[in-house]
Amino acid sequence: MTKLDVRLDALFIIIGSSRQDKRGKEELIMDKAFAYICASEEAASRLLRRYCKKIFELGYVPICPQLSESQYLSPDNPEERKAMHEISRQKLARCRMLVVCGREITGQMSVEIGAAEKHHLICTTLEGLAKIREAEDGTSSL
Repeated sequence: MTKLDVRLDALFIIIGSSRQDKRGKEELIMDKAFAYICASEEAASRLLRRYCKKIFELGYVPICPQLSESQYLSPDNPEERKAMHEISRQKLARCRMLVVCGREITGQMSVEIGAAEKHHLICTTLEGLAKIREAEDGTSSL
């Protein structure tokens, strides 16, 4: 086995798994990439849910700590707010991309974008992600 074979095997483990089709031929099953939703702290939960839905429809797994962690942690409590930021940081590190949602970038969003760049994640906007999918599919998705 060459170094290239080992690298390709490692890449295969990261991006997908396989199964045998009806004819016994092995086929690759692509796992969906995690997409971290970067939005204003002031964004309403209904808007965050809409962002999640759109990212899901585009073929990604939406990760939105603002929406999920607020179910059991209070941003008004300083200790819980610190825990929320730590959880968000850990989730971001496990994602393949960061998707900026909304028209303005807040200070907290800038911190998240900086962390994503530090981890060499893809950074894009929701509109940019939709345009990529539209180009791939030849359809309009927004």
